[in-house]
Amino acid sequence: MDAAAFFWGGGWLLLGGLGLCVGALVNWAVYELAYNRRPISPWSPGRRGPVTWADRVPVWGWLRLRREESTWGKGFWIRPAGVEAAWAVALPALYWWEVVVGGVDFASQPADLATLHVRFAFHAVLFTLMTAGSLIDLDEKTLPDAITLPGTWLGLLLAALYPWALLPDLPRIPFEDRLEAILSGHLSTAEIIRDLRSDYRFLHAASPYPWPFALEGAPNGPALALGLSLWWFWCFALMDRRWHGRLGLRRAWRYFCARLVRSPASHFAFAMGLVGSLGIVIVWTVGGERWRGLLSALIGLGAGTALVWGVRLLGGWALGREAMGFGDVVLMALLGTVVGWQGVLIIFFVAPIIALGFGIVHAILRQGTVIPYGPFLCLAAGCVILSWGRLWPELTPIFRLGWVLPLVLSGCLLLLPPLLVVVRLVREVLEALLIKDIRD
Repeated sequence: MDAAAFFWGGGWLLLGGLGLCVGALVNWAVYELAYNRRPISPWSPGRRGPVTWADRVPVWGWLRLRREESTWGKGFWIRPAGVEAAWAVALPALYWWEVVVGGVDFASQPADLATLHVRFAFHAVLFTLMTAGSLIDLDEKTLPDAITLPGTWLGLLLAALYPWALLPDLPRIPFEDRLEAILSGHLSTAEIIRDLRSDYRFLHAASPYPWPFALEGAPNGPALALGLSLWWFWCFALMDRRWHGRLGLRRAWRYFCARLVRSPASHFAFAMGLVGSLGIVIVWTVGGERWRGLLSALIGLGAGTALVWGVRLLGGWALGREAMGFGDVVLMALLGTVVGWQGVLIIFFVAPIIALGFGIVHAILRQGTVIPYGPFLCLAAGCVILSWGRLWPELTPIFRLGWVLPLVLSGCLLLLPPLLVVVRLVREVLEALLIKDIRD
């Protein structure tokens, strides 16, 4: 059956009912996977009050649970009911946009129906995780690993098993760009021929250029070493790494190593590293499109981790306090597996623009400076994914700049510490003036 015929023939109603169930799952995750667990959801196993099956009906059940306002607070039911109602609309809308319309793809490169459905299912799961993580971050300014780690594994598995469902790349390199690439030595004739023979292209680490032979699978050892290095870099980031610089270099290093070896979190990350390494070696042996997809996802993972981790370290040094939570680092790694390093850069610059307005209102109304950043990363990622069919063709010329782009990004990161130092000094001066006015 045609996707449009299925959708308008009643499929939207089926998807709407499924969306209600997804919303109920999001609410369960918000209360059960948070650091401070609260058995508010009617599906929570440790719930205090009696719950009937009618209380578990999406939206309607929350209207019935208004009887518990004395326990959970007035209006506690409004947000979860809104989440379930929103997902009843969002899931059919996502199907219509990605499968019926094909809005993520390009007009000159439509995907087959199976690829559209796999991508839709993957994005539905991804948006479910991002919704739950954003609500938890809004509640307690933390992003649990129970949200981000499964999402990262899912992104890597998709890239390895069905990379064609990743974000699409432009069909082929234009003739003038191919000629320029050959004359400049950036591409060989064989690479150009392979580009001309390509059918459906997904976004990979070399996009918008063809995939280089230097990154091919077996028996190419350097490509395997790159993939394993990026994987273990992420696993190391998840380990218990605490540096006590005030103890002196020698003692700080001793405590760092001891905690790294003894911590259960480090043991878990090490076990993940071993399992993931085995999978990487297997896909590298298979080679082909699946290896290109997996290595591209690993490069996106490494780029997302390094970029936000670097901002966290530089910002913390400049401000004298934590600039970003480490949950944002792990979240950006997850997004990197989905949108690649190209999408990571776009999200990195779009998220602060979205957060700026909220931050100003938050500071005015609540007199606070700490805001959760995870929801804005998720919102930027959603905008990038859903508008990819129009966004990537416009930004492709920028990503054809080659090494100029990383140099520009490095310059922006180097300018970040002095800018934040100025911000900190201005804030301290304003606080001192405010305290003086209060005393006077």
